[in-house]
Amino acid sequence: NGPQTTRTLLRLSRGGADATHLREFDLLTNTFVSPEDPTLRGFVLPEAKTSASYRSRDVLSVGSDFGEGSLTSSGYPRVIKNWVRGTDIADAKVVFEGEVTDVSVSAYVADQRHRGGPIYDV
Repeated sequence: NGPQTTRTLLRLSRGGADATHLREFDLLTNTFVSPEDPTLRGFVLPEAKTSASYRSRDVLSVGSDFGEGSLTSSGYPRVIKNWVRGTDIADAKVVFEGEVTDVSVSAYVADQRHRGGPIYDV
């Protein structure tokens, strides 16, 4: 009932570290979604202390190390961007900025439609 989930985001870490390499994975083909394929344009981010959540099939809310000023004093994401599939993460729109003194910031969508509920932006 409702749309079938066919993709997920995998966070791959070395030895259980907080920093992860993010890759999009296709649950139907059991393969990583290629970022180089112009018809697929999979989401991939290098190793960092990253948080990411689908806003839609083609948009992620992402917190990561985007360069100077993008991390908290704890080394976690301070800036959240909405990243559109097929675009450069550097061009993604900033939608939230926490304080440098915050431990971390993140954003996600909680879809409760399968329980008869609404969709929440958190």
